[in-house]
Amino acid sequence: MTRISIVPRLPDLCQGAVVAVKDTLGIELDPSSLGVETLESFLEQVDIGELADLERDERVADLSLRCGAFLGEVARKELGGEWHDAVSGRDKLGPAVETSGHHLFPMYAVSARLTRGSPNVSALYENWRAAVELSPIRMGAPEGSIDRDMLAFAEQAAMDVQENVVEWLDYSVESLELLDQWLQLLRSEPSVQKTLAGPVGHVVALKFGSYLGEIVRRHLGGSWVRNEPGLPPEIPAVSIGGFHVVAPGVMMQLLHSDAVVVSDGAVYTVRDYFDAVRSARQTDLQPSLTGRE
Repeated sequence: MTRISIVPRLPDLCQGAVVAVKDTLGIELDPSSLGVETLESFLEQVDIGELADLERDERVADLSLRCGAFLGEVARKELGGEWHDAVSGRDKLGPAVETSGHHLFPMYAVSARLTRGSPNVSALYENWRAAVELSPIRMGAPEGSIDRDMLAFAEQAAMDVQENVVEWLDYSVESLELLDQWLQLLRSEPSVQKTLAGPVGHVVALKFGSYLGEIVRRHLGGSWVRNEPGLPPEIPAVSIGGFHVVAPGVMMQLLHSDAVVVSDGAVYTVRDYFDAVRSARQTDLQPSLTGRE
């Protein structure tokens, strides 16, 4: 079946959002981040709870297209990037705006806002902005660099979570708590645990370790390195303040519910591990943060 491209439809869809907001709130929808705040106010007032199933589905689909087009166009114009009708293997997430290596799914976000009550699209947009501004691509990382490779893996992790549990890994420190929830789901299924014991586990650890490493790099400083003396061959790590965070190794241990040794203690969650790294960074310690016992 041939997919109808979203791009030629964007002007009409955005105008549809403007009309819907004007009819409901009596406010002109400004094509900027201020307009996204107004859009959130509009979505907050949309009530689909009393609609029959078919009517509700049609209403959600219609508003997701119109309001998602507006949200995506604001992102594209303010943050840069271009539309894609779909990301390979991620059809469930719908059209995307790709900018500086990040994939933003505005239609999917609006649909989730209408059906689940979250995310707040205005807050999500600001998190998108912050993530893009700290992207290694935006900061000039060259093609083929380890920085771009790690971002690509981190984005795969973010899309995994969006697609499976409808939550957003937005590169904030708080998003590590969502990552912990996702890991708990993986650990709770015996069949999944068996799969993770093989090569698939290494891929999962690399993707989610890349996401953890990006959080460390963006919020605590440091840079991605590979094949540094004393580190496992070919395993990427974030070099920060005189020590190395071997994030894929950390994630491999946490995938199997193993403790990660840090300084004089141990942690069992991604968020606690990040907090230990932050504490070490602040006190200029150089503990064992490599993700190895």
